[in-house]
Amino acid sequence: MTEFETVDIDDNICQFQYTKELNDLDNEVTFKVYSIPLNEMRWFSYRVKIINEDLIKSEHLSVNFNTEFSKKGIPEKIIEIASSELNSNIQSSPISFQNGNYLTEPSRKAWERLVAQNENAVLDSENDCFIYKRTD
Repeated sequence: MTEFETVDIDDNICQFQYTKELNDLDNEVTFKVYSIPLNEMRWFSYRVKIINEDLIKSEHLSVNFNTEFSKKGIPEKIIEIASSELNSNIQSSPISFQNGNYLTEPSRKAWERLVAQNENAVLDSENDCFIYKRTD
């Protein structure tokens, strides 16, 4: 597992580890974030769909009812990690409801925080989504 750090809502440094699982059938990758020490029964998950070699779509961010992962800065960090690991730009779901597809309120807030703290993340008003631009 690979380790990373975040800063929580109270400015404490938090340490986590993650795995990456590829689902070739659906062209999806799921990042599972675990606490240190590891508890395999509790994780935060982030699933993306590979659209092409330059773009992945953010599909799902979830604490999976594990509140110990809330307010820890995990969504912002795992989006950065996913972009780096997959060497791609990441596009959020649409901000507005479109054919059953939309950005949930917690995910929208995570993307807004990411835009506020990282110049690689932007609001793309024209396409009604957020974009995280990979760093080369």
